[in-house]
Amino acid sequence: MTGSGDIRHQTGHDSATGKPPPDGRERIESIYRAAPIGIGLVKDRTLLEFNDRLCRMLEYSREELSGSNTRIFYPSDDEYDYVGKEKYRQLREQGTGNVKTRFLTKTGRVLDILLSSAPINPEDLSAGVTFTALDITRDIQREAQLRQVRKMEAIGVLAGGIAHDFNNILFPIMGHTELLLEDIPADSPFRNNLNKIHAASLRARDLVKQILTFSRQEKQRPQVLIMQPVVKEVMKMIRATLPAFIQINEKIDARCGPVRADPTQIHQVVMNLATNAFHAMEGTGGELTVSLTRADQISRDPKTPDMSPGPWVCLSVSDTGAGMDYITAEKIFDPFFTTQKPGKGTGMGLSVVHGIVTGMNGVIRVTTEPGRGTTFDVYFPLVSETEDEETLEVTDPVPGGTETILLVDDEPDIVSMEMQLLEWLGYHVIPFTSSVEALERFKTAPELFDLVITDMAMPGMSGDKLAGKLLKVRPDIPMIICTGFSQIMDQEKAISLGFKGFLYKPIVMKDLACAVRQALDSQA
Repeated sequence: MTGSGDIRHQTGHDSATGKPPPDGRERIESIYRAAPIGIGLVKDRTLLEFNDRLCRMLEYSREELSGSNTRIFYPSDDEYDYVGKEKYRQLREQGTGNVKTRFLTKTGRVLDILLSSAPINPEDLSAGVTFTALDITRDIQREAQLRQVRKMEAIGVLAGGIAHDFNNILFPIMGHTELLLEDIPADSPFRNNLNKIHAASLRARDLVKQILTFSRQEKQRPQVLIMQPVVKEVMKMIRATLPAFIQINEKIDARCGPVRADPTQIHQVVMNLATNAFHAMEGTGGELTVSLTRADQISRDPKTPDMSPGPWVCLSVSDTGAGMDYITAEKIFDPFFTTQKPGKGTGMGLSVVHGIVTGMNGVIRVTTEPGRGTTFDVYFPLVSETEDEETLEVTDPVPGGTETILLVDDEPDIVSMEMQLLEWLGYHVIPFTSSVEALERFKTAPELFDLVITDMAMPGMSGDKLAGKLLKVRPDIPMIICTGFSQIMDQEKAISLGFKGFLYKPIVMKDLACAVRQALDSQA
């Protein structure tokens, strides 16, 4: 049975009020007002009708947009031309069109937009086209962040493998070089070459740390830090190494306050950004400007929507080089991405910077334009000067001893080199390349040994498992664990398992000597 409400509706009246329903124009205007997206009507690429949402999206008044050419939407002529051609191609072939593009607001913000279109008359495209503009900037950012996370995961797996194997290779090189440097006369003609080998080994070790930092598998050692001395130290190095055709400007505010950071990593950030700036001006010359200031408030950026308003310490590195287009700028923090010629750039510098800064809860903003240079603004959270500061310890001369050490590592070259280092320091060493055999030997005479030094990753029995069995035999035996890289072992974990020391390979002689002496003295 049909109700009276249906009858009134069918006769063209509202069931509740009895009034005629809105006409088509009123309905369309209502949809325009309610829609959470920009809506408009275009004819001959001239904007004829549009809703208030489009005005708010583009930050223009209704008067400014009315009758304007749609070129006002786009950041470049190329984008404007591409959208026009692609949209009309889709309308002719499919009847509707969807194009991902970018809109430029009145204040200069760039929005990622999904532009959907349909013709007023499918038989005559010249009659006009309706469109909707959906702001997908946040979605694009989330997709980019997800891609970055996946890249980090992939490079992290690679980084761990590289770190372990490469550090095990470096350790004998560094160790034997140090032994030779200690043994040869001060005026030996070989000393200069050995120093170069040692320096190259240290650079290789630092490269591994950069890879681990990039993949966020290298733990930072942050402290309350005044950045000015670190930045000035890097600037001295930069002035000494860059050619004269690069003018260097330094603007360091002495009152910008402290941050919580690892000084080595701050050094790395400044050096990498300055090196990147130099490469941008290498062929033409120009100005490199490095500044350090306090930023109590900063403008909002859609790319960093969760960034707190401040206060921050801002490190800014600018160059007057060629600059970058939008597409290139979007890729600069990608691993191994470089604009340099093959063999000249590794593509790791800015990736490392990104890994360091995000690990310190900082933010990087990039301002660049073709022909107008590039500026990197790096923001570090400002901290209170009253926060606990880590004090630097004064390192004593290389200590030695005469105790007996059980040495365990499955790499024969490392065992041989480490044994020589320890014997040079005066210790008596009993080495093993098998953790199982080392355990059996220890069981026969546990009181013979004053210290155990073991590798972490070994076949048959890992270093942490070996330690547990050794402690069951003799609970007071001091132990040190070493690793080229381990995802399951760090200093905190080592201490919790009863180790007196934790060392990352490759280990320099002084670090090994101090760790051994400290572990032995802890039992005194």
